[in-house]
Amino acid sequence: MGGSFSPRPADNEFAKEYLYTPRLEFNFRWDPEATQIVLHAPWKRVVQVPVDATTRTLFTQELAARATAADTPVARYVARHAEPYPMWDEVAVATWLEPSLVTKSERLAVDVDTDHGAGYGNTLSWPFDGAPGLGERSVEVVLDVDVPRFEQWVVDAFTRRSR
Repeated sequence: MGGSFSPRPADNEFAKEYLYTPRLEFNFRWDPEATQIVLHAPWKRVVQVPVDATTRTLFTQELAARATAADTPVARYVARHAEPYPMWDEVAVATWLEPSLVTKSERLAVDVDTDHGAGYGNTLSWPFDGAPGLGERSVEVVLDVDVPRFEQWVVDAFTRRSR
């Protein structure tokens, strides 16, 4: 979970930060060198969930009420600790466990700016056959999800009783 390509600003305060810095995202900016190591590692497959897929999500009071309606350990925990934020990590987990939630993805060569200038930590990307050839790998980038289905997935996951 990390990076930012061209997120659509949603109607919440968190998405507005991408209006002026669309390629800068917290996780990549925090440690671009570690991000670059992960992106260049010889993984069999890399799936990246950037903020692009999350800007339209928000853990609203209505969604929280639905997701915590059951008396399950996770619902009790969420009811106690949840805050109204975009669902960054939840989207990453959900798309890993239920790939059919992805409505738009693209295969790109992805890297991160590690030069210590104004773009430090920015997400870099190219069509895979147009990459500069500096160790970039093919990455499947999740750009959008079916938000209503994702929200229902969250409700089901949080209220499901363990067997």
